[in-house]
Amino acid sequence: MSSYDLYERVLPGRALGGIRLAFYPGGSQFYIHSIHEILLYRTVEGAKSRFERHKFSYNPQFYQSWVEIDVTEAGFSADQFRVVCADYVEDTGLGRGDKLCHAKARYDRFLSLLSARVSPGQMSMEEVVQTLQTIDKHMIKCVDSYADREWK
Repeated sequence: MSSYDLYERVLPGRALGGIRLAFYPGGSQFYIHSIHEILLYRTVEGAKSRFERHKFSYNPQFYQSWVEIDVTEAGFSADQFRVVCADYVEDTGLGRGDKLCHAKARYDRFLSLLSARVSPGQMSMEEVVQTLQTIDKHMIKCVDSYADREWK
């Protein structure tokens, strides 16, 4: 876990601050399995705007187009939520069922972004949803702890 960015650099959507966690399978420092980012905005409107403007991007050389994933049954508490996944292109050497998933969620003035590689040997779609549910529970606590604070 580390500070999201350097002091001199502007954070996405002019966020006040944030953190970025990268998870590496088996201790590898080269292959990132998943990334979770949390950004704090000055206002709810700023977080809403950034949620709407945040685009999921991919390289068509490696991924097929995004497919919306229905997670309504997961019971998320976020004010806004979206999950998409893209299958890897067959000739990438990855197995069938391997995909890249992205999730974005807005909790009041916070934006939570998750990127995860899904494959039979690494992480299943069920585990992605479980991870998002765990993040959801912790984000509610985070929002509650900042509820009374004003940002100028």
